[in-house]
Amino acid sequence: MSPTGRPLRPSLRLRPPGYGLDDLRGDLIGGLLAGVTSIPFAMGFGILSGLGPVAGMYGSIGLALTSAIVGGGRGILTSPALAVSMILAQYSDSAIEAVAIGVLAGVIQMVFAALGLGRYIAYLPH
Repeated sequence: MSPTGRPLRPSLRLRPPGYGLDDLRGDLIGGLLAGVTSIPFAMGFGILSGLGPVAGMYGSIGLALTSAIVGGGRGILTSPALAVSMILAQYSDSAIEAVAIGVLAGVIQMVFAALGLGRYIAYLPH
């Protein structure tokens, strides 16, 4: 359960209340622009991680699909990050190891969320 008492699961509604064609048009344009701008980042981070530009593109696509399935908010944009690329470059030698690191990081975050440890993020320095 979340702190508000609602269950911790993604919403299965296909369309939020009050969502119209104007909202869809804006979301499509925003998604297209975000996708186009993330291509060079994904390729660059793939090269930086040592796995190559194709691996960066696959990672970016996987991130977008996961975000679309799990959900998000109106102001949330998911994209690859420099810190993740540096960690993968340091600790992985293959794409399988990189995926394992990513899955393990996600599992750790889900355990922290289930334990309610998110409130302690305020104590981490910026």
